[in-house]
Amino acid sequence: MNRFAKFTAATIISVTSIAGASFAANAAQNLDATIAHMKSPKFTVETVDSLDRNNPDRVALEAKSPTSAEAHALQASIIANKELSGALKAQKVEIGNIVGAEEAADGGLTFYVR
Repeated sequence: MNRFAKFTAATIISVTSIAGASFAANAAQNLDATIAHMKSPKFTVETVDSLDRNNPDRVALEAKSPTSAEAHALQASIIANKELSGALKAQKVEIGNIVGAEEAADGGLTFYVR
């Protein structure tokens, strides 16, 4: 492989990985904003352990600590929404144990706890 082809391949790989990370960060920020401002929240709560062992989401959630920066941002969004945080507390969910969230097509949320 000549130098130009190596350089081009390395550049494409770098740009692709940066763009993917940026997209994931933006998606998390958008979800945090949605959570903080949603009215009449519909949600379910699942433990990370309840996911199939081969599920890539489980692997990612298991690697995430409840004290990570990403989890803290999510938890802060939940706390900012008094209706949602009250509903979670009523179900005996400790907000500090939430490590992830996912929005369904119908607008409902699934929170993942450790």
